[in-house]
Amino acid sequence: MPPPPLAPRPFSADKRGLKLARNAMQRDRLWRIFDTGLHAMVDSRANACHKIHSRSRTASGPDRLKPFHPEVELTWLADVEFRTSPVHGTGIFARRPIKAGNVIWRYDASMHACDQKTMTALSARTLAFALHGGYLHKPSGKFLWYEDGMQYMNHGEGCVANVGLAYWPSLQEDHTIALRDIEVGEELREDYGFWADGGLAPDHWLNPLYQRHCPHHLSFLQSLTAPSSTSAAA
Repeated sequence: MPPPPLAPRPFSADKRGLKLARNAMQRDRLWRIFDTGLHAMVDSRANACHKIHSRSRTASGPDRLKPFHPEVELTWLADVEFRTSPVHGTGIFARRPIKAGNVIWRYDASMHACDQKTMTALSARTLAFALHGGYLHKPSGKFLWYEDGMQYMNHGEGCVANVGLAYWPSLQEDHTIALRDIEVGEELREDYGFWADGGLAPDHWLNPLYQRHCPHHLSFLQSLTAPSSTSAAA
């Protein structure tokens, strides 16, 4: 004897099932919208960081210490980029026109102002990086170094220099200005001669650090203090 036919499901049960299915589909749709938005937000932030870091072109040698950070770019008051220089290594280039007299860079708390004790406590690798790109701030006696790209500023003697400063401000007010109008794509260059002799005297505490950790840069800076200097890059 065949089994009795199955009783049809009540209409109310079909309606509840349909409602549950619709709710599940709606939850799935909302989750996908949320998930897509979340990924878009993450990708947007990642792309923004990539753009900032891609502007921070790292060079060979001690300049490969670490990537730049978005917060230290606040020290730049001009729109610049860092790329291969025809002068030497990596250079700084104007992305927009810069008017003569404009402040293009300034000191801030993200930089490192070191005395003898803090300088000698640095690792050998960090010392080489600092000495190659920094300078002695003569009024304070502190050695100033940074990771915002200022270490890529190439030397330009005399009228070749288009940025700089002809006097020593206090450390907290230290800055660099455009000495003339600078065009888009033009490399920013500073005359190192203004500060190059800082710490080079044989009896200065910086001299043995230069000799041990950055001898080639020491030789270059010494050449700038000679009566007839014709060097062009750091």
